[in-house]
Parts: sequence; structure tokens; C-alpha cells
Amino acid sequence: MGHWLKAGNNVIDFGFVEGYRLNQQEHPPGLSIIMSAGIRLSLLLDILPAFGIKIILFCFFLISWSLIEKHNSSIVATLIVTMVLSLNALVLSYVDILLAPFLLLTFISLKNQQPARAAIFFTLASMIKFYPLIIAPFMLVYFLSLADYKVKKLLNISAWPIVLLAVTILVYQWSLLDALYTAFSHKTLSAQGLNVNWLIQGSIRTDNHPLFSGTPQNYEKTVFVNFTQTLLAFFYVSTLWLFLRSGKRLEDLLLFSIIAHLSYFVFAIGVHENHLYLSFVLSVALAMIKPSYTLLAINIALMNMMNYLFFYNLAGDGLRIWGQGMTSMCQYLSTHDGPIYPYCTMVLNNTEMDASRIIMSIINTLFFLGLWVTALKNREPASNNIPRRNPY
Repeated sequence: MGHWLKAGNNVIDFGFVEGYRLNQQEHPPGLSIIMSAGIRLSLLLDILPAFGIKIILFCFFLISWSLIEKHNSSIVATLIVTMVLSLNALVLSYVDILLAPFLLLTFISLKNQQPARAAIFFTLASMIKFYPLIIAPFMLVYFLSLADYKVKKLLNISAWPIVLLAVTILVYQWSLLDALYTAFSHKTLSAQGLNVNWLIQGSIRTDNHPLFSGTPQNYEKTVFVNFTQTLLAFFYVSTLWLFLRSGKRLEDLLLFSIIAHLSYFVFAIGVHENHLYLSFVLSVALAMIKPSYTLLAINIALMNMMNYLFFYNLAGDGLRIWGQGMTSMCQYLSTHDGPIYPYCTMVLNNTEMDASRIIMSIINTLFFLGLWVTALKNREPASNNIPRRNPY
């Protein structure tokens, strides 16, 4: 919350452009503007500035919930999604909730055959946080297919987004580009995202590891970075290729966007625990449009919630699931050299690398690989006459 208060106050004190430059954030200017609106609201209501921001987050929560409740047929799914949205925005004060209405409206508009409106909503979402840009190539391919690859039709869809982007770039100039560079140039292996890099980071923190010696600041110099980024490039590009070979239906767009974003979450450098949120919102939109994907949405929602709980729980202290049996097993295995040795010493010596987080990192990774393999096995486009069975 202190981070958001500083960002909003800078905008109020120094203006939209200079305040954004002083923030030196890794977010687009829309976030700073919304935070400043929350502070101005607190002045108007004579309440603490943090409460003003909370009111803004609560309003976006209500809008998101109303859209989900209106278009979702599963009561269980709605309850689980509500829990995740509440934990994200109302308890832990993440600002990812600001993206949810715009992303949901993007795909609702596409379902209603309003691509120009969808393009505007997606652009607005990208002006609040950068990570929707991860699925931008998939959105572009989909818009191209809707426009039948004709320039005039594509311009009709993208005219207003182009104007919005052009004005934003002209106003903020290098500050915007600096923020974009910062957002995608993290140096540490993992920033609390429970993924492959989290497992690697924990293992190389142990003493006398044969493949690493140094401080966390040297992670970017290890062989692991090239390895995980190569995997990221492979899975992301292959997912885009699978989408190009698909029928390019709206459910295809959402499904392959989820897989592509999960490849980012599992393999990218510097991923935070809240970065799984985009896959969560995309999966909710997919279930709204195609109810047969409700179970997939529930799974991703639970994964997203567990990532929050393991690091912050409900009171910021983090959730730990040790168990005497796990501790005793690690104590035994850590006395024997072998492939499991680094992870056992990691559990015993590093409070940040609790055993439950290791298990969740493995689950997240296997879940992604399962989705990708399923997409690969079902890569052929569906027949126009025979509906495709949902294999997920």
C-alpha cells in the first residue's frame, strides 16, 4: 500500500507526466493515475488515503464480480473466483483487480462480435499493467483473422487503440519506455513466483552447490538463466504456432493465451507471485464463454490463491505446511549426497523455501506441461461439421 500511496502522491504533487517519471515504476501511467484518484477520493471523504485506494479497488471488484456472476453458470466457480478476487484486492491490496473488468469486457465484446470495442478494452488494460502484452501476439492474430487479413478492416478494429497508444507515447515519451524496459528486465531468477526458477533459486542458495557460488545479485550470470529462457522461448513460440494452426475461435484464443502466459509464469525471470493473475482472469473469461472449461478455471483460480497464501496468507506472515514427517525425511536425506540433496538442505536451511512451496512449484510446472501436451495432441483444427470435444 505504501508503494501505491507514493505513486499517487507524486502524480498529485508534480502532475501526471512528471509524477509518473518520478515514480520510476515498472507499470504504465494508468496505474499511477488511478492511485492518485484514490487519494483524491480520500481527501474528499476525509478518510485515510489508504482507504481511498481500497474504495477504488472495491469498486473494480464489484464491477468484475457482477460481470462474472452475470455470465457464469456455475455457483461453485463463482464462489471460488470471488474468494480469489477478494484475497487479491480487498485483503492483500494487489492492484491486479484493476485489469479484470477491462479484460473480461474484451472477451465479452468479442463474443458479441464487437472487435473494435474489444481492442479498446484490451488497450486500456495494457495501460494499467504491462503483462497483458504477453498475450498481445495472440490478440493480433485473432484480430487479423477477424479482419480476413485486410488492411481496411484491421484499421477499423484498431483505429482507437492506435490513437490511445500514440497519445500516451507522445505525452510520456521516455518515461513509458523506461517503465516497459524495467518490467521485462528483472535480474533475479524468481521474485516469489512458484515456478521452475523458484526451485533453481532455492537450490543454488545452498552451500557448496557445484553449479553456483555467489550472492543472489549474481543469479543472472548463472547457466540457469539461459536454460530457462530457452525453455520459455520454445514453449511460447510453439504455443503461438499451435494457435496459428487452430480454428482461431474465441475459445482457442483464450486457451492458447492461457498456455502462453503460463509458460511465462513457469519459466520467465523475475516472476512475482501475483503474475499468475492474468491466466486466472483469462480462464474465467473462457469459462464464461464456454462453460465446459469451468473446471480448468477453478484449477487455475486455486493455483493463483495458493501462490498468495504461501507468501502472505491473510496477515502477511505466509502459509507454511511443514509436518514432522517432511522435516524428518529431509533431515535424513540431507545427510546423503545425491540429486535430492540440494532441495533437502534448502528446506532445512532456508525459511523462504518451505517444503509446501517446493511442492506447489512442482504442481504449477506440471500443470502447465500437461496443458501444453494436451494442446499439442489436439493441434488439428476442428471440422466445420463435427464439434470438437473439450479435452481439458
